Amino acid sequence: MNKYRTLLLNIGLFGINTVATKLITFLLVPLYTYYLSTKEFGITDMSLTVISLVLPIASMSISDAVLRFVIDDSNDQKSVVSYGLIVIGLSCAIVALLLPVLKLSVFGGLGNYSGYFLLMYVSTALMTYAGNVARGLNQIKIIPICASISTLITGISAYLLIVRQGIGIQGYFISVSAGPLVGTAIYTIVGKHYKYYSLRSLSGNVPLIKNMLVYALPLVPNTLFWWLGTSINRFFITGMLGIGASGLYAAASKIPNLLNLAYSIFQQAWQLSTFQEYRKSDIGKFFSMILIPLQAVLTVGASFIMLISQLLASFMLQKSFYSAWTLIPVVLLGFYSSCMNTFYGTVYTTLMKTKYLMTTTIVGSLVCVIATAGLIPVLGLYGAGAASILCNAVIYVMRMINSRRLVSIDVNYCILVISIVLLGVQMMITAMAVPYYWVYGVLIFLVLTGMHGMRCVPLLRLVVGKRNR
Repeated sequence: MNKYRTLLLNIGLFGINTVATKLITFLLVPLYTYYLSTKEFGITDMSLTVISLVLPIASMSISDAVLRFVIDDSNDQKSVVSYGLIVIGLSCAIVALLLPVLKLSVFGGLGNYSGYFLLMYVSTALMTYAGNVARGLNQIKIIPICASISTLITGISAYLLIVRQGIGIQGYFISVSAGPLVGTAIYTIVGKHYKYYSLRSLSGNVPLIKNMLVYALPLVPNTLFWWLGTSINRFFITGMLGIGASGLYAAASKIPNLLNLAYSIFQQAWQLSTFQEYRKSDIGKFFSMILIPLQAVLTVGASFIMLISQLLASFMLQKSFYSAWTLIPVVLLGFYSSCMNTFYGTVYTTLMKTKYLMTTTIVGSLVCVIATAGLIPVLGLYGAGAASILCNAVIYVMRMINSRRLVSIDVNYCILVISIVLLGVQMMITAMAVPYYWVYGVLIFLVLTGMHGMRCVPLLRLVVGKRNR
């Protein structure tokens, strides 16, 4: 089976996993926005925002290192997995000690639920780690099973606790923790991860631990500054406009997350493929060929979501949350460029040049902080979205240029510019609710679909076997 077919197979398997984990979150949005106030929903989003920052920092991005080194060094898998688990355990202890910090006003009341937050952190850390171990061990088939069961537990728990028992935000925290804990148990037992837990294997393996840290540590500041670029707006919004406004922005972000859902499916499979293929001389061509359909799916997908954004909002955003629908296209364009950033970021993780990944992220995040602080007072929530677009655009351009020193990736700049311009026009007319905006949106969608569809034909030929690699 050639690498393109393998990639497609893994995309399918990871697709089941991602749909199971992410789609339920999407489908639960109407429940959350109906039974939780804007303030409570803002707190739930704040918890996710804080965990996305704290987890990679407290754990030193060890889960990413474990995935990379389990694949690369089959002889030391026990040492890699065991060391990673120790670091995860230490990170949970560190977070427990730092819980009083959540009492600060900038966290919008999250400190009132610090115990629930710790439970959520532990469950997320363990599930993330176990999933990366499974990916590294090539246990791809077990991942959708764990994800499906975990998601089912989360959904059922949310309904029973929030709807039936009426315990609101506490029910949210319990439900989103219960599912991952069950999933982790399944990974451990069914995937037999316990066989890889061995403290003895760490004895005398200092060089391995050092190499893992050299790989992982640059990812920590990268994650910090990436978080600044993608999540700091929540704190600016909370501080300048209130936790209720943060809840509205969070709700508006749920629908654009459909694009992230599609990309996360691809990214999981793509990362595995690049790790397995990176020593081959044609890695540059591999990147170039995959970039074509990726741009097509992301561009056409973004246009389509913008086109139906108001319709989706009428179903997903209940009560006062519906007014946030015009934010959707603005947030969506930021997500679009973020996905492309991640693709180019894979160049650095594949070639173990993580310090270059960090550099580009730092510059972009600083731009975001400055832009967010300057634009929110002028444009309100739209300013936060615009700052995110600017941040990701800067990172996108820097990585696209900088990565040329490592891998030669062919880019059709004409198609790229036309796509971005058309998406920008569609974003503005949709956000402004221009009369008959959907008519213009349909025309833009059709143009983008035709333009990118034609470019995907060569890869389709490779997949069906008309060309062999």
